[in-house]
Amino acid sequence: MTDRSLEPDMQEEELFYEEAPRSSLAEGIGVAVALLALFVIGIAGYVWLTPGLEFADLLRRSPGRSTDGTQMAAAEQPDEQTRCPQCSMYAMRSVAAVHAGFADGSSGYFDGWGCVADWARDHATHLSSAEVRDIASADREAQWLSADTASYRFGTARLDGSMAPFVAAYATPGHAQDDDERGGEVMDYSALLSELGLVAIAASAETVNSNGSAIDGNPVEQQSDKGAEQPEAVPAIPDEEPEEPAVSTPGNQADSLFSQAGFADSSCPYCGMFADRSLTHVVVRWSDGSYTQHDSFDCVFNLMADEDLSIDAIEVTAYDIDKPGSRWLDATAACFLYDTNTVQGSMPPYVAAFANATDASSAQPELGGQVLDYNGLAAMWQQ
Repeated sequence: MTDRSLEPDMQEEELFYEEAPRSSLAEGIGVAVALLALFVIGIAGYVWLTPGLEFADLLRRSPGRSTDGTQMAAAEQPDEQTRCPQCSMYAMRSVAAVHAGFADGSSGYFDGWGCVADWARDHATHLSSAEVRDIASADREAQWLSADTASYRFGTARLDGSMAPFVAAYATPGHAQDDDERGGEVMDYSALLSELGLVAIAASAETVNSNGSAIDGNPVEQQSDKGAEQPEAVPAIPDEEPEEPAVSTPGNQADSLFSQAGFADSSCPYCGMFADRSLTHVVVRWSDGSYTQHDSFDCVFNLMADEDLSIDAIEVTAYDIDKPGSRWLDATAACFLYDTNTVQGSMPPYVAAFANATDASSAQPELGGQVLDYNGLAAMWQQ
């Protein structure tokens, strides 16, 4: 039997559960408009607070997307293991990476413009297309800009993962101008090509010029506005084979660490570069009996710190003025020029090795840098 004394309370309780009123169409539209307004205000605020940024630049900032809005082919997407075809460095570890294509059909991801220029010169070809990594994406996934519309700072302070000359790329001239702490000279694409001695041509046989007419099979050279003097074009078919990059001469000392190691390839295990193409080619025998070769002392001391290794013996190729990289020196007894202008194939801070302090001092006016013995050199990486 039901206790009817509870029924009034139940009826009163039911009054508290009322169905929420449904929003009208007008209210829904109002909410959507408000959200859209907040989005626009947010974008406008970002552009206003970012010097040199324009609304159009936001369209250029999609990872893996070209500035013309076309998605890069999946096969062309680089990863952390993608190597520069010129120096074999891990290209996508460079904040100044360049995706370049050439008239001979070759293409690749390069760690910097220096390697692009060296590749074109070594293979007697012209640049046909290029994309550059926006320096603003240095601390995140690479974002690409069309090279011919980007702005640059040439000869900046060191850029992580890149090779000299250090070139930073920007979405707009305003970005480049505002980043004066990085150093270097602000320039456009034409001026950059002139500095590098590069010639750019149309990527296809039929190209439309500025007045709309077709140019069939004729190269379109990228002209510089820096003056009348232009870089001399490299002939399409060279009269002689291009000069091979300088390499150290293995086996010039039968008892050298290089000969003892019997390396299967020439890659530096720390950065991936071709160690034997560096004029600071270093070979190390570690205390555990293993051997490694490196393109620079920077890689040696960084690997030693990262892996907690101890050096048993270390040799480096001498930077003889008449024939650099031609012989091996015991690094512990050598003298060095530290932080020189540049050393071909090496990594900064550029170090040139000499048999004695007299030779190092003689080369100092040309190369620059600080004269150090081995202990002083090693101490530079312990600061």
